[in-house]
Amino acid sequence: MIRVRGGMAVFTIMIILTLVLQACSEVTTVDDKTPDITDKQESVTHNNLPTNMPLSDNTELVELQDESGAKVLVEHKDPEVIQQLLQGMRDAQPSYIGDPEPKGTLYRITLVSGEEKLTYAINDLSRTNALTESIKLYDMPRNGEGTKAWLVPTAWFQLLMDARTNHNEPEIAAIPDEDSDRVILIANRDIDQQSVEASIASTLMVNSGQDNPQVKFTIQATDPRRMVVQFPDPPQGVVVRFKVEGAKSVDGHQFRARLQEDGELLITIHLGLAWSGLRWLDTTGAVVHEHGFDSARFIEPSRNEDGNERELMIYNQDNSVYRLPLEEEGEIEDVTIRDWPISQDTGKYNSEYGINTIYSYSDDHANLYVAQGLQTIYKVNPEEGTKQPIYMSDRPIYGIASSPDGKHVAILVDVEHLGAAADLIVIDAKGKVVSKFAKAASTGHSDGFHFIYPVRWTNNSTIEVPWINAKRETIQYDYKKGLLSKADNVKLPEDARQLLEEKIGKREDTSIIRVLQKPGDREGRYYAVFVADGIGSCLIDLQEKKVILLGSGALMAWTPVGQVVVWHSTEGKNADFIG
Repeated sequence: MIRVRGGMAVFTIMIILTLVLQACSEVTTVDDKTPDITDKQESVTHNNLPTNMPLSDNTELVELQDESGAKVLVEHKDPEVIQQLLQGMRDAQPSYIGDPEPKGTLYRITLVSGEEKLTYAINDLSRTNALTESIKLYDMPRNGEGTKAWLVPTAWFQLLMDARTNHNEPEIAAIPDEDSDRVILIANRDIDQQSVEASIASTLMVNSGQDNPQVKFTIQATDPRRMVVQFPDPPQGVVVRFKVEGAKSVDGHQFRARLQEDGELLITIHLGLAWSGLRWLDTTGAVVHEHGFDSARFIEPSRNEDGNERELMIYNQDNSVYRLPLEEEGEIEDVTIRDWPISQDTGKYNSEYGINTIYSYSDDHANLYVAQGLQTIYKVNPEEGTKQPIYMSDRPIYGIASSPDGKHVAILVDVEHLGAAADLIVIDAKGKVVSKFAKAASTGHSDGFHFIYPVRWTNNSTIEVPWINAKRETIQYDYKKGLLSKADNVKLPEDARQLLEEKIGKREDTSIIRVLQKPGDREGRYYAVFVADGIGSCLIDLQEKKVILLGSGALMAWTPVGQVVVWHSTEGKNADFIG
């Protein structure tokens, strides 16, 4: 899939003229009529720019309205604020109407003076990827003249939106625009551009399968409070991350930085063509192999009796399921079962991923167990295509796993109210319950969410389930004897953690989700880690004392030949790892 580039919305000259004619009016009089200039209208060119806009010094009220004018969003009656707004309009820079004209968020501004009202249209381009404009104002055509346009700065529009804006805490917002490979920065104070450049340069991280990809950035200011960060001629498939926490205002105040969405401080932009899927990388960070999965929602490993990942089960948005061996030359197989019996008693549950059927194979692939509708367990013979219901759960199923020999199935089911706690139930190949363990697993999520949980057999007797509360732990049960152990998940050695923090920055909220040491690495040189908070998967080389960014998403596994498999997306898509 290739993303359409240059994605700022535009509309033709006649559309914006229609908008302006509808949104604006002359000074209102009893006999006022809107002139029909459809055939006369021409865009104002560079050589015919408008003069200052007509304003009244006696303005008593300023209203900001929605695009239609039906709703008043903000009104100003304070004479001092009104005069500041009027002065900003007097200082507006003459502009022109493009063909096509860029479109942002549309408003009206109405100036009230006694019985008279004067209305202009506002085109807020500040949150688009516009490179030369922040806010545009449009006048009503007068005496057969063409529609006129002016430019005003972000500060003027901020004052119009909120008269207290200059008294608020200094803040800078970052708005990534994936279509244009740009990040828009908007502050409520004039920005010191040098401090922004220094902040980006000191925190810039590049995630790529290429060796030393060259990523350059430029900054273009459209006015003192709005800047656009660009990445010209970006390498394909590169993910760039940076922060602007070091940015300052021109008067030396430190900005509080935030993103447009969820307040995350780390800005992420995916450069080049759109692609999502799995990549295999060697210990130098070079991409050896890739396989695209555009609609994957989550990925679950299938392990052998030795506990090593041998293949991945990929669950897609349309409920299709692929099986993919971890070997580089492994062929993907669509194992989706589509012809399920229709019954009003089955299939009433659905996970948060939109997936309602999960699969688990025995080691020899001779047996397949499927939780159809996250309620009914079927035993399937893949060769013959037969399927037999063997067990129906009275509660939503969170996870299943076949034992290596295929003689037993471990099932995690909800305790109550789709909560975090799950009971562990073990059945045999005929569906007979062999053992039950109450509240055996938990992932710590809030009630009311149906997530898929990891569950696996380490051998034909022992089952591992997660326990996540204040920390991440793994609990082992012998399906005959009961609880065996409870232990912390593998942690990153201190020297490896220090290297990682030097690369991504030391943060109290940095969450290391998964740590995998390279199999057979007796010296403890290589650690692959998955870090949340928008970092992705990294490889730590303790001998070379370096950290390599491998992919934007979850860490899957090490392959038998020492390659790392990770999720990567150049378009911001995520596929969770359930394992």
